[in-house]
Amino acid sequence: MSVEFEWRFDEELPDSPPRGERSPRRPRWRIWLGLGGAVLLLAGIGLYGWWRVRSAALAQVEAQVQTVAQLELRALAEGDTELYLSLQDDADPNWQETQEARATLDAALPPPLPGLISTTALSVENARVVGDRARVEVRRLAGLPGGEMAPFRAVRFYRRTDDGRWLHTRADLGYAGHTITWVGERVKIKSFAADEEWIEPIVPQLEGLAERFCILVPCRWDTPLMLDFTGTPDTAVEWAHILPAPFLVGAPEDEAARATWEAALRELLFDRLIAREVGQFAVALEQGALLIVPLDDETTRVVIEEMAWERNSGALFRARLREWLRAELGLSEPISPDLNLVGEALDAGKWIPLEALWFFTPTDDTSPLEGGPRGDRQPLAEAEIDLLLAFIEKEYGRSTVAGLLHALHKAPWIEPLLWEGLHGRWPDFESRYVA
Repeated sequence: MSVEFEWRFDEELPDSPPRGERSPRRPRWRIWLGLGGAVLLLAGIGLYGWWRVRSAALAQVEAQVQTVAQLELRALAEGDTELYLSLQDDADPNWQETQEARATLDAALPPPLPGLISTTALSVENARVVGDRARVEVRRLAGLPGGEMAPFRAVRFYRRTDDGRWLHTRADLGYAGHTITWVGERVKIKSFAADEEWIEPIVPQLEGLAERFCILVPCRWDTPLMLDFTGTPDTAVEWAHILPAPFLVGAPEDEAARATWEAALRELLFDRLIAREVGQFAVALEQGALLIVPLDDETTRVVIEEMAWERNSGALFRARLREWLRAELGLSEPISPDLNLVGEALDAGKWIPLEALWFFTPTDDTSPLEGGPRGDRQPLAEAEIDLLLAFIEKEYGRSTVAGLLHALHKAPWIEPLLWEGLHGRWPDFESRYVA
């Protein structure tokens, strides 16, 4: 057996690292990156834990604010004025006095617009707390008389006292934003930026309504009529020319509420246009009381009348003339006098004379006229007035009927009214109408 060797030349063995030489180290940036990641992870865990604790504490505070708001509004709904006033900011004496006056007049939480009827608060939601200030959203329903109710949302503000109580306080106008004014030929509207969303779209409609009104009547005023929506609960009552900001008393929550709100706003503008032509504002404060603000007085004067507007002479005539104007402006359906009712009254000898129509006050329980209570005869009285206006329109034109508006405020009874409105043609009118 032989052993064979194979010799190889010109081939080098791989170099072995010299003794004592080590492999290259990992880059330092990787080490720092790992350490930074670990620190960030720990910080994130700590921050999350702090956020959880803070959120829980904030939720408790927000719940306290909502509880106070619910208690306050429940006291208001139940007529517990003492409890309601105990939840008002006692650091401001003027605020306390104002809220007491509002509660007495049942105006602490007025409807979203005059002419709407509203419910008490249905729920208190979405409390927000920043420092010692907080706000909540109050959800309520409102609608036109006889119409469907729709949801509205209002904001209320609260302040934390030194002893930890939350009390209802003045509105934060920083939340309301800057004021915005829309100026047209006939209407000027002012509001906070918080209410721009629902006011701006209806401005052209209001301008068009005012223009049609002034063509029909016609208007005696050249300056635009102001609708100012910058009122707050800081005043005892709303002045006739300043209305509560919608976000404070109820802004529309959905399309149904927006439609209701816009319809009420058109009616409000219509009534304000009439009031300006007549010469005074009449804003109902409560049953049997009115806030009267003469427009020709540079300094606003407030007079509380003990008798309601409806009890004044000529009230039913004014109401039917208003309905005629509404129909002419497209705010309601055309008026058709009930000729059957009038004919039956003539046949039965129960026709109401013109002079008696002027003094017809449907709020009375009894009537000096034969035929029983006024309430039973009101449909006949309305039908006779509608027939009278239709006759004037047919014989003397649409503008003559509209012109009666200017004669209303200085007419003590119906004969001077028609004499003024018909420009002295009363004898001719009387003979033709009676015939």
